[in-house]
Amino acid sequence: MLIRRIPTEKQIEASRANGRKSQGPKTPDGKIESAAPNGGHRALINTVLLEGEAAERFSQLLDSLHAELLPDSPIEIQLVESMAVARWRQMRLWALEKATIVAELAKPGSAFSNDAAPIDRTVEACQNLVNRSKWTEHMKRDEARDERLYNRAMSLFHKHRAWRREEIKKSSVSLMID
Repeated sequence: MLIRRIPTEKQIEASRANGRKSQGPKTPDGKIESAAPNGGHRALINTVLLEGEAAERFSQLLDSLHAELLPDSPIEIQLVESMAVARWRQMRLWALEKATIVAELAKPGSAFSNDAAPIDRTVEACQNLVNRSKWTEHMKRDEARDERLYNRAMSLFHKHRAWRREEIKKSSVSLMID
């Protein structure tokens, strides 16, 4: 049997004094880690995000999915993480698509007329990109992949949750019978 010692008044006061000194994390990484549920998302962030991507925004996306779906098992948490990663990759593709079109529009010596309507200039830039490469094919394929990953994870999440509820009902019924 384990006997727990009761702290002395001096130890209690020292603990309180140390607690008053702490003012929380100072670095942006520390603040993200501290704010994240379940001990943080640092490993996932380090695996998924590219240099220059906003860890705080990814953490907010993941936290919003956690708040909406309330995962309560390791499998549900992993599925929510998969959803967040798929959504993040999709948003990255959208940003890349925009940056590619903007870069095409800004190329020196381009044939784009500055007095043309912005949408016309954008259409022409996209046509040039399509004609020179398989850029749009690649972007759309990746976007569809990320959408499928997101939807598959959501579907599995709900199936798993329904299965768990059914298992809980079965176990509670068997407890009543016993």
